[in-house]
Amino acid sequence: MLVTKKFVLILLCAVWYCFTPTQLNAQTSPGTGQGNFGSNGFDFQNYEIYSMLNVNGQFALSQIPNNDPTLFTDDISNLGDALLLVSRTTTNGVRDVIVVVSGFGPFPGVPNNQSPVVAQELANLLEQEGIESQVVIIDVLWGEPDDRIDQVITDIACEHPDQQIVWIAFGSGGGFTLELEGDNDQDPTLEDADGNLPVPPYLNDPSGPPIVLGDFNGVEIVEVLDGLGVEISGSNNADNYICDSTCYKLYRCDAEGSIDLGVFFHIPESPTPGEVSIFTSGIIHVIFGPHSDPDGDGRDNIEDAFPFDPNMN
Repeated sequence: MLVTKKFVLILLCAVWYCFTPTQLNAQTSPGTGQGNFGSNGFDFQNYEIYSMLNVNGQFALSQIPNNDPTLFTDDISNLGDALLLVSRTTTNGVRDVIVVVSGFGPFPGVPNNQSPVVAQELANLLEQEGIESQVVIIDVLWGEPDDRIDQVITDIACEHPDQQIVWIAFGSGGGFTLELEGDNDQDPTLEDADGNLPVPPYLNDPSGPPIVLGDFNGVEIVEVLDGLGVEISGSNNADNYICDSTCYKLYRCDAEGSIDLGVFFHIPESPTPGEVSIFTSGIIHVIFGPHSDPDGDGRDNIEDAFPFDPNMN
């Protein structure tokens, strides 16, 4: 009996040692061990959420954003929320995701293009959320979207080949609009910012398909933004100008896998600061929120998690 009790005691101690939060972090996290889950006293809810976060070692744990334990609340109750949390952390100092946010320079009829203002506003909000961003301004020149987008994607891939790329583009004109497709068509009568017309055969890509659809849940994006107070609609016509060239290029990059998500919005020529604030914060909510539904199946599941898994969406 004494041997049995001793054996049980040793077994219990071993179990306690292996499953304390600190030991769990030491076993699974490649981070520094400072400011991690265990040292901040997060209640692992009987190890369940932690297990979710470390499924087959796929999602490595690291530091709490801004070393703030208050970010962990009872709302962290499902795999989507847990993976969102991981997306906002770093692993060995390298971000998992970068969000490229782009606007355009001035062009005929729009000398004060507001798309760079909206792009910078969204980038600021992303940084506040702990998500790395990069602002890119595309010159309004025929052929420029292809060259600039390829350059940015190549630069990111060379510096951080394991980093996922999300690209959100803004163009000026009309109202708030989500462009649902890019068309392989250029208006031969429209001059660019240097006064040049497109060259025949007036196609964004002579070897490309006539239309490329955006790989996202457009209905949800429009409905959520509209519910937040943004007067927005979906569009199947990006106007066959430089905006459409950019939209077509991004949606092709998404379809071919060189980026993980591409979304193009048009904005009013002169949006108010209040409209910009609601719009950009709404984008954070609908695209990067824990309950977004980018795969459009109406369910909260691992396919919806940000960072997005291109093999699952």
